[in-house]
Amino acid sequence: MPSRQNSPFVKLAWAGIVAICNFATTKTIIIMFKNVLFICTVLCVLSFSFFSCEKRDSLTIDSEHWAQEIPSAKKTGTLYSIGTLCGHTASECGGNCLSPLFSGHIDCQGYGTHCAKSATILVESVTSTLYTATTQDSTDLTSEEFFNMPARSLYTGLDNSGAPRWLNIPAQFSIRDSVTRLFTFNGVYFTQQQVYKNQ
Repeated sequence: MPSRQNSPFVKLAWAGIVAICNFATTKTIIIMFKNVLFICTVLCVLSFSFFSCEKRDSLTIDSEHWAQEIPSAKKTGTLYSIGTLCGHTASECGGNCLSPLFSGHIDCQGYGTHCAKSATILVESVTSTLYTATTQDSTDLTSEEFFNMPARSLYTGLDNSGAPRWLNIPAQFSIRDSVTRLFTFNGVYFTQQQVYKNQ
């Protein structure tokens, strides 16, 4: 009488058990591999996001030259509160700095970082890329009838797409409006990089 261990039924049963175990092991390995791959993908995405945000935040280090949008009910233009440094000492320009209407030196105007200035400006579109910026208070920037505006790039933060945004005002000599008593700066434009050195 043949033993049970050598019977075809037992051999077939053992072969089935081994096949099931092999299949289960292979399936488990595949599942584990997929899980590891998913975790690695998530970590890579999080790392990229972290370093991208860190790089963008580093653009805000110039805290002395900035522009912050102010919510407004105005139908045209956008209001900004701005802050910047400008001006130099008389010895730095030999006492003859301003033109074309004034020959001499006026503190806190022109190039340099000697004085802190702040103002509220209304930025209005002239073309698709160029704007004007007009002060909103007659006491902003100076009590003089003119203001020698140095070239300035003012950081406004991130735009709707997450890119950095700068408000750029070219250097210009502005004369106070005789009626409104305000200053208007021309050729203002926006970029995603700082254009002027703010010096």
